[in-house]
Amino acid sequence: MLLFVCRTSMGQRLVLDLSGAALVGEDTPEWPALSRELDDAERRGVESLLAELTERRAEIVRDASQEKLGRIVAGLHLVGVHRIESCVPHLRRWEEVDRPYSIESSLAFGDGYSTWLERQTFRPVVQHALRVLGLQPEGHATYHFLDGGDDECRLPMLAPVTDRRARAAALHENMSAGEVLQLLGSPDDVLSPSREIGGTFHRTEDWDYDFLTPSGQWLTLKLAWEAVDGQGQLISIQEAPAVWLYSDDRVRRFLDR
Repeated sequence: MLLFVCRTSMGQRLVLDLSGAALVGEDTPEWPALSRELDDAERRGVESLLAELTERRAEIVRDASQEKLGRIVAGLHLVGVHRIESCVPHLRRWEEVDRPYSIESSLAFGDGYSTWLERQTFRPVVQHALRVLGLQPEGHATYHFLDGGDDECRLPMLAPVTDRRARAAALHENMSAGEVLQLLGSPDDVLSPSREIGGTFHRTEDWDYDFLTPSGQWLTLKLAWEAVDGQGQLISIQEAPAVWLYSDDRVRRFLDR
């Protein structure tokens, strides 16, 4: 059997039987053995890729093409998919890399487009991989918020700490987005869903903070923001078991570049 194998930008693995001109799916008899073989090959490829590139990360961050950056992000993601514990030191070093990827407006500070949300290139996927391995990230900011002035300076926020869940007890719905950043630091994920209120859809912004409890359970604290009279307002504070342990929705968004 002559195979063509690739990973899509969203993380799914595509396997084509070129000799039979057919897609090889999980329902085929040969899939269990083939899947193990492909997993082993991916593990070896990831270990080789990260061993080669981690030492050169400063050069790569400065000069790499989007294609090469995408390969690195994919490799970091597969560390979590395959639970490659030998690559954890590589994850730790890539988490240190501060490389902005994109910016968009942030509703948490109001709807006047005066504050921008800056997303990081590597940290979302690195931190997700560490969490699925049951490890705490160092906490380097996955997101920064920029003021809307000519300089677009990053707003101050709490440096990485280990007691975020305890600090979250001080949250209340009268807090501003800036006060939350000083209390808890950067959120681990930011979403911009729409919610139906009174038959009308309103844009909102969710900040997710992940906590690992002493019992080993991952929890997610979700803060929901809405623009009220032009100002960002915290409208909901909820803690629940982390859904990203059982769903790929979060990491697929991280990979959707």
